[in-house]
Amino acid sequence: MAFDSPVEEHYHRNGLYDTIMNKLQQLGVTAITRKDISGVDEFHIRGAAISLELANEAGFNKYSKVLDAGCGLGGPCRMLADEFGCDVTGIDITEEFIQTAQRLTALVKLEDRVTFLKADALQLPFSDESFDFVWTQHVQMNIEDKKKFYSEMERVLKPGGKFIYYDVLGKKKESLYYHVP
Repeated sequence: MAFDSPVEEHYHRNGLYDTIMNKLQQLGVTAITRKDISGVDEFHIRGAAISLELANEAGFNKYSKVLDAGCGLGGPCRMLADEFGCDVTGIDITEEFIQTAQRLTALVKLEDRVTFLKADALQLPFSDESFDFVWTQHVQMNIEDKKKFYSEMERVLKPGGKFIYYDVLGKKKESLYYHVP
């Protein structure tokens, strides 16, 4: 399989959806809800708990249009749509993540409020001022060109919009080799 970037190659895993479904079946889960899958679809430090904390602080509501840049399997996207009624678009450069996110979202019947696209956060396929919020969790660590990343986030935010991020940051100025989980 050919990959568009080293980051995509690093994160790619074949058969993610089937792996998740098999594990749920082994656990005896039959009527699957968003909360049933939140343990595997939010693989950042502190998982679903931090996503909910960030969302509660941010001021989301049913009129919010949100971009999750680097959405992974889409757990935070589904949470924002389910808990706050937001219209959420998730992007990720890993095709397998996007396909799995779409299938999990359909499984828990949130596809009317959540959309996923394979896209690069450094070249967002959206018009200027498209979103009320841009949200990222553990994404910036994978991006070397921070200036381009932040300019794209700013470009798609509406005036007065909020950029919400949760990431590992450091103070040392030394060479980094990307990706840096």
